[in-house]
Amino acid sequence: MPDSTLEEARRCPTCEEPGDISSRKPFTGPERYLGTLWVFVCKNERCKRFDRTWVVQVRPDGTIPAPIMHREKNFPLDDGSHRDRVAKARANADDLIARSLE
Repeated sequence: MPDSTLEEARRCPTCEEPGDISSRKPFTGPERYLGTLWVFVCKNERCKRFDRTWVVQVRPDGTIPAPIMHREKNFPLDDGSHRDRVAKARANADDLIARSLE
């Protein structure tokens, strides 16, 4: 899918009506290469996405990447390092409860 224009990207994903600009946040610092995030809101009262927002990224060169609707889930693997901390926290809680009941 080729990059689109801001006029195309500002259209509501459901009703295709142009959305109102809610906010605009340019990236600063090391993330400058990401460009600007535009937040639009649908004001079409007949739309099921009425008053909901969507975000459009505009790169510094003016191009807009294709929207990603369904991403792969990326969960960190459980390496077990947190289990010791959880066990200590539970032991502390049990100790506090036992002291309060005495």
